[in-house]
Amino acid sequence: MPRLDSKPSAASSILAAFKKATLVAIVVLLMPLYGSTTRLQSAGPTVSEVVRSGKMLVGIDPSYPPFANIDAGTQEVVGFDVDLAKEIGQRLGVEVRFVYVDVGAIFDGLLVKRYDAIISGIPPYPELTRQVSYSHHYFNAGQVLIRRKDDSARQGISLHGQTVGVELGSAGEEEALRQAKADRSVTVRSFDTLDGAVEALLRHELSVVVTDFLSAVERVKPEPRLVINPEFLTFEPYVVAVRKKDVLLLGEINNALQALEQDGFLDQLQHKWIE
Repeated sequence: MPRLDSKPSAASSILAAFKKATLVAIVVLLMPLYGSTTRLQSAGPTVSEVVRSGKMLVGIDPSYPPFANIDAGTQEVVGFDVDLAKEIGQRLGVEVRFVYVDVGAIFDGLLVKRYDAIISGIPPYPELTRQVSYSHHYFNAGQVLIRRKDDSARQGISLHGQTVGVELGSAGEEEALRQAKADRSVTVRSFDTLDGAVEALLRHELSVVVTDFLSAVERVKPEPRLVINPEFLTFEPYVVAVRKKDVLLLGEINNALQALEQDGFLDQLQHKWIE
């Protein structure tokens, strides 16, 4: 039997090269598929842990009517923020449970995970943005003008040429003084109490009173001679707060708030609890 030469023939070399090229081509073709599978596996969840669990714990201070207070009859928390939280839960498909907490400690409770979100008439404090994220606003508690109903000349938000009443030390005083500094035709009179300013307005000693929207509603509701100009002088939003890492939950809450604004639910809450 002839001895087999260990050196490959030309034909076998060509065949080996063909097999190698074919293998490389297969690997190249499979790489995108493998890569996409890896990306899918590492993409993470598409819904928040709250939605997956079916339960959302909400921190709320039950001593801030009309946003939250304990009903004397039922001993349950009721108010604007309560209805809002429940409706957000409905839109997310989760059960909402309230955790009562004083507003002074409400952010501490969020950061130690006592609850998932704060819905409690809070503004977006800028000093907390490294730890907390805020939703779109759902309410504006900014400064407005109270005027006499028979004084149609005072419509709008311009303070030019007006004598303005404010409560001493209030945000309304700050805003009025800011405008007076830019416009010397504005005269600002500060009173010890907001009620003192409102009484002076009714005596025709003032053109308008500047105060926050909630305080304005409280004074105007029982007094048919007064109205609130619909435009706001300032924007002072109330928002929902979540922990910084809860990006998915924040997105879900923002989507719900946008839907609630578009379908008129936020306006309904304002009419029900405030106006």
